[in-house]
Amino acid sequence: MNILVYGTEGFGDYPTFMRGLVVCIDNNHKEDTREVVIYSAGPYALNHMTAEFCNKTLDYFKQKKIKIKFHRIPIKTASKKIAEINPDEVISFQSRLDSTAKDPLKYTCELFGIKYSFYRV
Repeated sequence: MNILVYGTEGFGDYPTFMRGLVVCIDNNHKEDTREVVIYSAGPYALNHMTAEFCNKTLDYFKQKKIKIKFHRIPIKTASKKIAEINPDEVISFQSRLDSTAKDPLKYTCELFGIKYSFYRV
């Protein structure tokens, strides 16, 4: 299972981030899932939250015999190589304070038929 997460500079709501990621994993989990790979396309705070999520859930996934991996990638790489990443779902975390920010991957997800979730806090 591959998941791509990204957001805006102003996003900092860790409980919403956790809920969004858990819902995504739950919705995309299959019986034969043996690996969860999370690609984080920034910014820094979101990369930090993703790393923390992976560290906190590592023991749980080990019990289920599932490996969890985390990779930081630039947002430009994510949009150019989304077909190579092949995410099961893309999650965007936006701050209300950054309401003028454009969502760089929404159109790309629609174009490739990739599930897309959006959280604005």
